Amino acid sequence: MKIEDQVLVRPKEVNKTTLADTLRKACKKIAPVWPLENFVAVNPYLGLTDRNFETVAQQLATVGGIQMTLPVSFYRNKIKEGKITPKDLKAAFEKKFIYEADVDLFINQLENREDVEQKGTTIASVSDVAMQVSKQDWTRFVTGRISTWAASYFDNDQAIWKAANQQAGVFESWKAEAEVDLTSEIMGLKGFRKTVKALPNHPLKAAQKALDILAVPEEALPTYLHRLLLGVGGWSAYAARLDWDNELYGKKGGASIEFLAVLICWEACLLLCLDGQQLRSLWLKARNDLVEASGNTEISQELSEKLVLQEAFDLAVQREIIEKFQVSKTNPPQKPDRPNAQAIFCIDVRSEVYRRNLEQVDRRIETIGFAGFFAFPIHFVPIAHNKGEAQCPVLIPAGPTILEEIADKVANKAAYNKRVLGHQVSEVWKSFKSGAVTCFSFVSPIGLSYLPKLFTDSFGLTRPVPHPDQAGLNAKVSKQKGISLNVANHHRETVGIPLEKQVEMAKNALNAMSLTDNFAGFVLIVGHGATTVNNPHATGLDCGACGGRSGEAMPK
Repeated sequence: MKIEDQVLVRPKEVNKTTLADTLRKACKKIAPVWPLENFVAVNPYLGLTDRNFETVAQQLATVGGIQMTLPVSFYRNKIKEGKITPKDLKAAFEKKFIYEADVDLFINQLENREDVEQKGTTIASVSDVAMQVSKQDWTRFVTGRISTWAASYFDNDQAIWKAANQQAGVFESWKAEAEVDLTSEIMGLKGFRKTVKALPNHPLKAAQKALDILAVPEEALPTYLHRLLLGVGGWSAYAARLDWDNELYGKKGGASIEFLAVLICWEACLLLCLDGQQLRSLWLKARNDLVEASGNTEISQELSEKLVLQEAFDLAVQREIIEKFQVSKTNPPQKPDRPNAQAIFCIDVRSEVYRRNLEQVDRRIETIGFAGFFAFPIHFVPIAHNKGEAQCPVLIPAGPTILEEIADKVANKAAYNKRVLGHQVSEVWKSFKSGAVTCFSFVSPIGLSYLPKLFTDSFGLTRPVPHPDQAGLNAKVSKQKGISLNVANHHRETVGIPLEKQVEMAKNALNAMSLTDNFAGFVLIVGHGATTVNNPHATGLDCGACGGRSGEAMPK
């Protein structure tokens, strides 16, 4: 049967612009997530900040089965411990405009309340419905197939073999692979490849065709799309990050919309390939539930009570913190006219230990907290690197490009050639160790030769890998390295910072730090960093304000 014959109820066709806006709004509800190389903390509700907490709590519970409150037992224990007082509960009720609530009765009712943990969502996708029909976990299967493709497509030069075409767009790459992948048909999706091939090649046209097949009512479409994105939240957030980066530098995004088109097409293909009366009946019911859930803005009684308890807990924590700051002000410490030294530390929590102890040692030492890039957003390119990395928070665009170099031109050229040669040899050796055939030759005869190094590495006598600042260079040359602020041309790009710009950046930095007068004899700018081996969370030990790198201009 042709794909056109499988349309359930063809709704009013949405024009291309309207559909793109609908998909874009759905994608904007997903907060971007950065990879471990940057290690950025992001508000998971970033795309929902235009709504109040209660509305978002109800929406996420309905669409994604996400609970924004803790279990009732947690709050009940806090009440028993005296952390949450009746006064806190009364204040919480009043903030929710419930002025005549009986706090004592409410507490007594909590004693007999059992925790009922909501599992899953209250609305279903096609894969959820199909699972009820065939008793096969289609949701897990679809998520697995999407993840396998996405892991290959979004790979950043880590995998040796890549199945997905990274040169194509997100939707184009997925469609090309899905048209030849036999896995889905082996698992029981008859004609899956032909069904995918029959879809238009353009992501918006394909999404429109898939929505025609699914017949999702227009009023329920935002909720349905949000449900699909939350189903594979990790990859949805990764695509959102790609769009964020592109838009940050004035480029056009679109990865999220194309990824959402992939999810919609998977739903439609699943419905067509598992076609049956029972499946259609259940999907019709699921669509009706979807419409009802989309129009229901009323907060449930259970969630309403939890929100009151959460508000009371927030008030209790705030009260506890305020009490700690209400200390005697009889003899406040006198600030010196002019400090002996001023030290500007990164606001990272690890720097706070140094700040506190430094001020306790000498009251005439003043410390200042500031983001670790110290208002100098630069793009740093180490010696022999084609491209560098931003030494600033990933949420802001990098500024001028700065080159690392050795003052002596001859020594700089020699260091450049040596590092390039070392990198090439390292890549060849890595390919030999990881090759499909050569890896066996490596482990058997050559593996034993690594025993001495394993021993010295274990006792800290040697490093498993070279220090990133010295990789490919000897210690003497590494000490000669520095950075150049001179304006020059590098790979058709202007690098360096003109003197006027240097003065302007320094002025802006000092103003941002409120360091404009009463300078001490010594002014220190203190960054921080770390080196570690075989640790996926390595950037978490470095500076978040420097994009997950150290607080100085050095290669990672």
